Amino acid sequence: MFSSTKRAGTWARDHWPGLFGLLVVAIVVAPVLVSGLAGLRRDWLPAGDWALLELRTRDVATSATPLTGPYSRFGWNHPGPLLFWLLAVPYRLSGSASGSLLFAAAIVNALAAAGMAVVAWRRGGSVLLGGTAVALALVMTHLGPSFLRDPWNPSVTVLPFALLVMLCWSAVEGDGAALVASVVVGSFLVQSHVGFALLVGVLWVVAGVGFVLASRDRGRRRARFLVVAGVLLALIWAPVLADQVAGTGNVSALLSYFGRGGEATAGLGRAVGIAARELGEVAPWMGGREIVAPADGSVESAPMPALLVPALAFGFAAWVAWRSRSLAALRFQAVVAVAAVAGVLSVSRITGDVYNYLIRWWWVIGALWWVSIAWSLWCGCSSVLLRHPSQGRSRQLRAGAVLAVGALAAALGFSVRTIDGVDRVGTPDGEWYVQVEPVVGELVARAPRPGPALVRFRGTRDASVGDALRLQLERAGVPVVVDDDLVFKFGESRRASDHPPQYVVWVVMGSAVTEMEQGPVASGTLEEIARWDPLTTEQRAWLVSAQERLASQLRAAGRDDLADAAVSGGDIREARGIEGVDDGLWQAITTARLRGDPIAVLIGPPGADPGIGADPL
Repeated sequence: MFSSTKRAGTWARDHWPGLFGLLVVAIVVAPVLVSGLAGLRRDWLPAGDWALLELRTRDVATSATPLTGPYSRFGWNHPGPLLFWLLAVPYRLSGSASGSLLFAAAIVNALAAAGMAVVAWRRGGSVLLGGTAVALALVMTHLGPSFLRDPWNPSVTVLPFALLVMLCWSAVEGDGAALVASVVVGSFLVQSHVGFALLVGVLWVVAGVGFVLASRDRGRRRARFLVVAGVLLALIWAPVLADQVAGTGNVSALLSYFGRGGEATAGLGRAVGIAARELGEVAPWMGGREIVAPADGSVESAPMPALLVPALAFGFAAWVAWRSRSLAALRFQAVVAVAAVAGVLSVSRITGDVYNYLIRWWWVIGALWWVSIAWSLWCGCSSVLLRHPSQGRSRQLRAGAVLAVGALAAALGFSVRTIDGVDRVGTPDGEWYVQVEPVVGELVARAPRPGPALVRFRGTRDASVGDALRLQLERAGVPVVVDDDLVFKFGESRRASDHPPQYVVWVVMGSAVTEMEQGPVASGTLEEIARWDPLTTEQRAWLVSAQERLASQLRAAGRDDLADAAVSGGDIREARGIEGVDDGLWQAITTARLRGDPIAVLIGPPGADPGIGADPL
């Protein structure tokens, strides 16, 4: 018995690093998978961008397989289809329900989290793995369970970007497999969102040059990895080239948009201030406040002095790594610093408002900034411990074990907190879009077969509901087509001019419902097949009257733009606090609007034109 106990202790000691690594991977991946599985069980009716993501994911491996990425509000598509192609595998394997899209996004994030853990373990053993796990678990806690299963391209790319930074550092250390993997991950990022182009390009250059320098004495092996990386790069980008040559020419559209210039950008000062927000003080990824402007929702910068502490800490850690000859740790810091500088330049070139979802990847730069500092400091301390002639190694091992176990406990705590919130969060589109469930059943049941159906949205609000109903029609087996100006969102296979529709479905929302009633419906041109209004007739009449009173006050204050928004259901956030405007009236209108706008679904012949506005992009 004593002998078997001794053997068990020896086995545990010999296999401790591997067991610890598996445990850490399980801890960091668990919140993502739990959130994904919870999403899989949801009866979800995606709207807006999420409906479009599912439509295009369903197109994969059909005659309409996407060759470009998700659409942009600027009228082009992000470069490539890799997001759709990757999501399609777990989406199909898990049943092809809308909840399967949430599960598919969680799989992408779980792979990214596991990949980071593997790279950290390979490069720095249990201590670096533990530190990385703590930072990753902390970031995921404040991203939230809903974010971890969000397939939206600005969201599902955040954790893979963190993996890319780790892979590029590993490639600089001579890791050929990491170089190859960085090609795949970086391509996924750029194809999914063009905003990653500068970040990925700079990191690829660093990884490639670093790998070549680190493997100078391994010529044949180095050449093999470079060839594999080049072949993979060509294969992954072949669909993009095919679309450019024989398809929509999306790359030309991208180059034309970014080449014409003239639009105001965020600028370098704003970008540095955002970096200060993410690196200094209590950053949002640590649980600090992410301050946004109340008028437009853009992220506000932090004062420049907030960069002082993170910059000094980074510099001191680099000095410690240099003095202790911990050159791998120093190179880790260098790669993170390059990512941070590229991040500042990327933000400086953003046109329009700098929304938080556009720069959420700064969270992982901030996390890796402090992980690299901690790793350099540990390497310096470790070298001091090793100077002791007799007990240096044992002291280093004991200190490393204490740090690793402490990090494991902290990561576990953050992961448990994330898992605890899974059942309290909704779907990614949250409360942005009005409930579509009341009209879906009637539409699907009464839509004539076989189609195709041309779906048009009319109203004064976002066209997200129209996108939701397009998806539900296709899920019910009714092919959907769209007008030419929307083809870039839905794909060439849905161009109405190439596939004449059998009928038109009009999705009408907000004040346009009344216009429809008084015009095309009254004349018999269109037939109403479904309707939903969260307010009673009396409540709706009060809201219309209240909005007219608010509009009169706004016109008297010289804000005709807000007056029009008040009566049409548009954005009236700026109206609050304007002199002469009744704040109580504004609050009552805002509260009533939060319950949702009325929806009507109508069907008519292709030639019928109700003459109400245009389908918003």
